[in-house]
Amino acid sequence: MTEIETDRLTLRPYLQGEAALIHRLIGDIRVFFWRTEPGTLAEAEDRLANSLASISDTGLGLWAVFAKRRKDEGSAFLGQVFLQTLRDSHEIEIGYQLMPEAWGNGYASEAARALLDHGFRELELDQIVAVSLPDNKPSLRVLQRLGLPYIEDRMHANIEHKYFALTREAYLSRHGPASEKD
Repeated sequence: MTEIETDRLTLRPYLQGEAALIHRLIGDIRVFFWRTEPGTLAEAEDRLANSLASISDTGLGLWAVFAKRRKDEGSAFLGQVFLQTLRDSHEIEIGYQLMPEAWGNGYASEAARALLDHGFRELELDQIVAVSLPDNKPSLRVLQRLGLPYIEDRMHANIEHKYFALTREAYLSRHGPASEKD
């Protein structure tokens, strides 16, 4: 199984039986604030099954994010980041959802930066996009930190979003070719 390590975080695809972790996120309308009802455990199980199949087939899917701890403390679940097909398109979207207690610590930027690098270097994606609601200031700051250029406002899921896109070529020109990473 692929794991991605940063200074403070460990990212890995969810494992079979971890739907409860996804449910902690989708069941909290502070995290999924655009919903009127919390997500259910059955929905989390569906998301897990879809992600496991997608990760296996394409490398795209949901990645659980854990804070690194001392070996005797274990790891704390912070949330998730993802690379997935943007609904109603063929574009690959990056996104992030963290537990409220993890907000404001730079974890979203750190985790998304690591997954963005993985997407361009390991998966060799040609382009990665992101969408954010115009009034979601924390998410917009994360996208700015990641260096995803704003392109335009677009309708997504029947709501106007800010749309961002970054090409592999532009990413590698700023961060060096894949061979320099190793």
